[in-house]
Amino acid sequence: MVRNLRNMLAAGVLTYLFFLNCVMVQPSNPPQDQNPPNGDTTQPSEPPPNISCSTGTWTYIGSIPNSMPGRNNQVTATVNGKIYMGLGNTNDLVFNDWWMFDPQTGQWTRLPDFPGKPRDLAFSFVVGHVIYVGGGDSLRYYPYADFYAYDTQSNSWKSVASLPYELSSASATSDGQYGYVFGGETYMGYEARILRYDPTNDQWSVMDTVPGGAGRRAPFIIYDSGYLYLGTGRINTTDYLSDFYRYQLSTGTWELLPDHPYPVYEAWPVIVNQKLYLLGGHKPVAEFTDQYYAYNFQTGSWEAIRSFPGGPRNDLRGGADQGRIYVGMGVTPYLTFPPDWWMFCAQ
Repeated sequence: MVRNLRNMLAAGVLTYLFFLNCVMVQPSNPPQDQNPPNGDTTQPSEPPPNISCSTGTWTYIGSIPNSMPGRNNQVTATVNGKIYMGLGNTNDLVFNDWWMFDPQTGQWTRLPDFPGKPRDLAFSFVVGHVIYVGGGDSLRYYPYADFYAYDTQSNSWKSVASLPYELSSASATSDGQYGYVFGGETYMGYEARILRYDPTNDQWSVMDTVPGGAGRRAPFIIYDSGYLYLGTGRINTTDYLSDFYRYQLSTGTWELLPDHPYPVYEAWPVIVNQKLYLLGGHKPVAEFTDQYYAYNFQTGSWEAIRSFPGGPRNDLRGGADQGRIYVGMGVTPYLTFPPDWWMFCAQ
């Protein structure tokens, strides 16, 4: 009797599950252009300089190497026209690998691994031919304070002075002399301060605090012509910021600029031809978008750029060379990590 009852219950459950599978609305497949073909080589059929570049357009130029996992929250830096990238995460995996993309040949090269622990949400900036990388966390909300320098000429890493405190989800930039690190998350909460790193003396100092003192996670900061441009970020799990400031380094004065068109965090900034492009950020709440904007320094306003053809994407990052922006990877609404690589013509 018991065995028969178990069989009847099992049959009933299977029938019910089959019924649910038939009547439930299945999620639609991602648009086809979100999943370009996965190449077997480390370079496209045509190097990027040979690909036609029409201003304001996107071009898919190939996949990253098969041995390089797609990811989000990676760090990037550009030195002498070459784009360096590494770290980040894919689901529950964090990385410490380090790569270089050459836009002149389209070739990817694996370099010596980052010497610290694998990590997510680190920051990077460049002074001269040296890339500085640090902070981040382990995916378990344990921020790091260690800090390293990668010499692009000797192809080697070394440890340098740790940050004043453990810090994750910060943003960083450089004026060519100092590094500047803004915002982020510590054990105590969200940071509103700007740290300055002096590579000559290997020392950190606190420089200033964003107006209003709103601590924020994953803002953006970028340097141009004597000014730091910074803003946005997340102040808690549901509230995001769209504010935008200009900070004059010579006088220490702040100027409020027009808000970004929507609140955003983890957006990646790059400046090309008098425009600040803000790509691949999260909209509230965990909303994905393929519509990004550029701030025009001449008009003082934000302008929509052509929608990203890879589909809605967060954490789209890369570098720029000769008026062309190279980005890829990140995470889609389907929580996939495309191994793709794109070029935006910003000439």
